[in-house]
Amino acid sequence: MRTADGPTEGESASPVDTREALLHLAEEAVELERRGLAILDGVRANGRLAVLAPEGSSIAARFIEMRYQLPSPVDPQQRHCADLLDAIFNHHTWLLHLSLDLLAMSWMYERLEEQRLKVNGFGMTTEWLAVIVDALRSDRLELLDPLPYVERSPRSE
Repeated sequence: MRTADGPTEGESASPVDTREALLHLAEEAVELERRGLAILDGVRANGRLAVLAPEGSSIAARFIEMRYQLPSPVDPQQRHCADLLDAIFNHHTWLLHLSLDLLAMSWMYERLEEQRLKVNGFGMTTEWLAVIVDALRSDRLELLDPLPYVERSPRSE
């Protein structure tokens, strides 16, 4: 029996419900990514850690929460989508945290300063996320076929 919160234990979500859940998380990730880019720009510009760290940490924490909210689809194309989103959320979390660490420590070593100046966005995962959102909105998951196949990384409980 289905509840207002979704399927009950032992019952899997319908493919439509799963697609909608994936789309919701992907669209939220686009907004978080936009906010995260401002943090990364601030790191590269040698912004104030006390200003950037709270927002950057909040965004990273939300990406972590979103990994736990990803469904585990039975459909192979939806599973590929969920696995890609998991990899993107994990990547964005690490990039935000490590960039803030660079900002905190770059004054100590010239080599760290050089690396801080290279912080420049989320890379190709931004493009992946755009493809995922388009594929989910149009219900054409075959658009994901050119993207790499990744397996979900383990998460500690």
